[in-house]
Amino acid sequence: MKKIISIITILALSSCKTFPDYPQIHRYVYDEEAYFKGKDCSFKGKVLYKGKELYQVAIKLTVNKDYCEISYVDFDGNFYFCLDTTKINEQSYIEFVSEGYERKKMWLKKFLKTDKIVELKKGKKNVSAKEYMYFHENIRGCSLFSDIVED
Repeated sequence: MKKIISIITILALSSCKTFPDYPQIHRYVYDEEAYFKGKDCSFKGKVLYKGKELYQVAIKLTVNKDYCEISYVDFDGNFYFCLDTTKINEQSYIEFVSEGYERKKMWLKKFLKTDKIVELKKGKKNVSAKEYMYFHENIRGCSLFSDIVED
Protein backbone atom coordinates (compact mmCIF):
# COMPACT_ATOMS: atom_id res chain seq x y z
CA MET A 1 0.00 0.00 0.00
CA LYS A 2 2.84 2.38 0.86
CA LYS A 3 4.42 1.57 -2.49
CA ILE A 4 1.26 2.45 -4.41
CA ILE A 5 0.85 5.76 -2.55
CA SER A 6 4.52 6.58 -3.13
CA ILE A 7 4.23 5.86 -6.86
CA ILE A 8 1.06 7.96 -7.17
CA THR A 9 2.70 10.82 -5.26
CA ILE A 10 5.82 10.72 -7.42
CA LEU A 11 3.73 10.64 -10.62
CA ALA A 12 1.55 13.50 -9.42
CA LEU A 13 4.51 15.68 -8.45
CA SER A 14 6.54 14.97 -11.55
CA SER A 15 3.65 15.58 -13.91
CA CYS A 16 2.77 18.99 -12.47
CA LYS A 17 4.52 22.03 -13.76
CA THR A 18 5.80 23.88 -10.73
CA PHE A 19 6.84 27.19 -12.36
CA PRO A 20 4.73 29.08 -14.89
CA ASP A 21 6.29 30.53 -18.03
CA TYR A 22 6.94 34.16 -17.16
CA PRO A 23 7.57 36.59 -20.00
CA GLN A 24 11.17 37.49 -20.55
CA ILE A 25 12.04 40.66 -18.69
CA HIS A 26 14.26 43.13 -20.48
CA ARG A 27 16.39 45.50 -18.53
CA TYR A 28 16.08 49.04 -19.79
CA VAL A 29 18.27 51.95 -18.83
CA TYR A 30 17.19 55.58 -19.02
CA ASP A 31 19.34 57.37 -21.58
CA GLU A 32 19.12 61.04 -20.63
CA GLU A 33 21.44 62.13 -23.43
CA ALA A 34 19.26 60.46 -26.09
CA TYR A 35 16.10 62.06 -24.72
CA PHE A 36 17.40 65.64 -24.65
CA LYS A 37 19.36 65.46 -27.93
CA GLY A 38 18.02 68.08 -30.35
CA LYS A 39 15.32 69.35 -27.98
CA ASP A 40 14.70 72.82 -26.63
CA CYS A 41 13.86 72.55 -22.91
CA SER A 42 13.25 76.23 -22.26
CA PHE A 43 9.47 76.04 -22.55
CA LYS A 44 7.51 76.81 -19.42
CA GLY A 45 4.03 78.05 -18.71
CA LYS A 46 1.23 78.32 -16.19
CA VAL A 47 -2.36 77.04 -16.03
CA LEU A 48 -5.00 79.17 -14.30
CA TYR A 49 -8.71 79.26 -13.57
CA LYS A 50 -10.05 82.75 -12.83
CA GLY A 51 -6.54 83.91 -11.99
CA LYS A 52 -5.81 81.05 -9.55
CA GLU A 53 -3.27 78.32 -10.26
CA LEU A 54 -4.50 74.84 -11.13
CA TYR A 55 -2.34 71.92 -10.08
CA GLN A 56 -4.01 68.82 -11.49
CA VAL A 57 -3.63 69.28 -15.22
CA ALA A 58 -2.25 66.79 -17.75
CA ILE A 59 -0.76 68.23 -20.94
CA LYS A 60 -0.12 66.52 -24.26
CA LEU A 61 1.83 68.13 -27.10
CA THR A 62 1.06 66.34 -30.35
CA VAL A 63 3.72 67.39 -32.83
CA ASN A 64 2.94 64.88 -35.57
CA LYS A 65 1.55 61.35 -35.86
CA ASP A 66 4.83 59.83 -34.66
CA TYR A 67 5.98 62.33 -32.05
CA CYS A 68 4.39 63.75 -28.93
CA GLU A 69 5.54 65.05 -25.56
CA ILE A 70 3.80 65.27 -22.20
CA SER A 71 3.88 67.47 -19.15
CA TYR A 72 2.04 67.72 -15.87
CA VAL A 73 1.34 70.86 -13.86
CA ASP A 74 3.08 71.19 -10.48
CA PHE A 75 1.41 72.48 -7.29
CA ASP A 76 2.03 76.09 -8.31
CA GLY A 77 0.30 75.71 -11.67
CA ASN A 78 3.60 75.64 -13.62
CA PHE A 79 4.52 73.23 -16.38
CA TYR A 80 7.71 72.63 -18.33
CA PHE A 81 8.49 70.64 -21.45
CA CYS A 82 11.19 69.81 -23.95
CA LEU A 83 10.39 69.87 -27.63
CA ASP A 84 12.12 69.24 -30.93
CA THR A 85 10.93 72.41 -32.65
CA THR A 86 12.15 71.27 -36.09
CA LYS A 87 9.28 68.75 -36.22
CA ILE A 88 6.45 71.22 -35.57
CA ASN A 89 3.98 71.53 -38.45
CA GLU A 90 0.62 73.23 -39.10
CA GLN A 91 -1.29 70.32 -37.49
CA SER A 92 0.72 70.28 -34.23
CA TYR A 93 -1.33 71.09 -31.15
CA ILE A 94 -1.21 71.19 -27.35
CA GLU A 95 -4.04 69.89 -25.17
CA PHE A 96 -4.78 70.68 -21.51
CA VAL A 97 -7.05 68.33 -19.53
CA SER A 98 -8.17 68.74 -15.92
CA GLU A 99 -11.04 67.17 -14.01
CA GLY A 100 -13.97 69.56 -13.65
CA TYR A 101 -12.86 71.89 -16.47
CA GLU A 102 -13.35 71.94 -20.23
CA ARG A 103 -10.58 70.49 -22.40
CA LYS A 104 -8.49 73.13 -24.10
CA LYS A 105 -6.72 72.56 -27.42
CA MET A 106 -4.50 75.13 -29.11
CA TRP A 107 -2.38 75.06 -32.22
CA LEU A 108 1.20 74.60 -31.06
CA LYS A 109 2.65 77.34 -33.27
CA LYS A 110 0.12 79.82 -31.87
CA PHE A 111 0.73 78.67 -28.28
CA LEU A 112 4.53 79.06 -28.59
CA LYS A 113 4.06 82.71 -29.63
CA THR A 114 1.96 83.55 -26.52
CA ASP A 115 3.02 84.27 -22.94
CA LYS A 116 2.20 80.58 -22.24
CA ILE A 117 -0.36 81.37 -19.56
CA VAL A 118 -3.40 79.19 -20.19
CA GLU A 119 -6.80 79.91 -18.67
CA LEU A 120 -9.13 76.90 -18.33
CA LYS A 121 -12.90 77.34 -18.17
CA LYS A 122 -15.85 75.51 -16.68
CA GLY A 123 -18.78 74.86 -18.95
CA LYS A 124 -21.22 72.28 -20.25
CA LYS A 125 -18.56 69.75 -21.29
CA ASN A 126 -16.38 69.53 -18.18
CA VAL A 127 -14.00 66.58 -17.99
CA SER A 128 -15.14 63.82 -15.61
CA ALA A 129 -12.81 62.05 -13.19
CA LYS A 130 -12.88 58.95 -15.40
CA GLU A 131 -12.02 60.94 -18.54
CA TYR A 132 -9.18 62.72 -16.75
CA MET A 133 -7.65 59.48 -15.45
CA TYR A 134 -7.97 57.88 -18.89
CA PHE A 135 -6.19 60.83 -20.54
CA HIS A 136 -3.59 61.07 -17.75
CA GLU A 137 -2.65 57.39 -18.05
CA ASN A 138 -2.77 57.18 -21.86
CA ILE A 139 -0.45 60.10 -22.54
CA ARG A 140 2.27 58.38 -20.56
CA GLY A 141 2.94 56.33 -23.71
CA CYS A 142 4.10 59.45 -25.58
CA SER A 143 7.76 59.16 -26.48
CA LEU A 144 7.86 56.13 -24.21
CA PHE A 145 10.89 54.53 -25.75
CA SER A 146 12.76 57.57 -26.96
CA ASP A 147 14.66 57.89 -23.69
CA ILE A 148 15.48 54.28 -22.82
CA VAL A 149 17.85 51.81 -24.33
CA GLU A 150 18.02 48.06 -23.92
CA ASP A 151 20.88 47.04 -21.66
